[in-house]
Amino acid sequence: MIAKIDDQTEITSDQQDEIEEEPEIQADAVPVSGSLSVVGRRIEILPVMYGQKYGKDIHSLDISHNNIRSLENVQLFPKLKSLVADNNQIDDSVDFPPLPSLETLWMNNNRITEIKRLLDQLCQRAPQLSYLSLMKNPACPHRISGNEDEDYARYRLYVLWRIPKLRFLDSSPVTTKEKQEAQRRGEFCLPKTPAQIVSNVQTIDAQIGATADNQDGPSNSTHYGVCKYYYQGKQSEGNRFIRNQNL
Repeated sequence: MIAKIDDQTEITSDQQDEIEEEPEIQADAVPVSGSLSVVGRRIEILPVMYGQKYGKDIHSLDISHNNIRSLENVQLFPKLKSLVADNNQIDDSVDFPPLPSLETLWMNNNRITEIKRLLDQLCQRAPQLSYLSLMKNPACPHRISGNEDEDYARYRLYVLWRIPKLRFLDSSPVTTKEKQEAQRRGEFCLPKTPAQIVSNVQTIDAQIGATADNQDGPSNSTHYGVCKYYYQGKQSEGNRFIRNQNL
């Protein structure tokens, strides 16, 4: 069956069904002063209708607390300066869209394990990036409270070497000393991937097991270890450390 929308436009019954099934834009997703929030919808991809309707006017986009795996349709926001995509399912397969004006990116509590691949994309597609937070991703070593963990320090140096313009990384501002150190040795500080860490742990366990087998009797010594990686938390906290004076 063919229906008429106006004097010039005709649609089939199948197209009519698609129009009727298209989700409506909810009231809390209507932009306010250039900001758009599409939070907690359980969506796996940002619906194209948001970009088509509001994309040219939006500077800040929040798509946190969804099931997003792809950043498709985010490229429909050409003036975007801030993107918050915390607490989603974004992994190493993500194809980061070209966002030439992007300055702030929060992608905490996702599934990124290969930091190099992500940074390769950010360097090319988000050249103005100044604020970056990737906390609670497998690729980001957990910073142990009270100490500057060595693995996390190396991670920061590598990221700063790749993106020298950064002013804020994860939970703290970038210092002049860090920038200088990153230029000096950041190239050699690429963090190990979780797969490499697991492999190392398995090797150590095997060595400990072999040593125990060679002992004549039981050992009375006690062994302690520290877990240096935090893979996922209840909620993302990267941007709660930002204060007005940091912006």
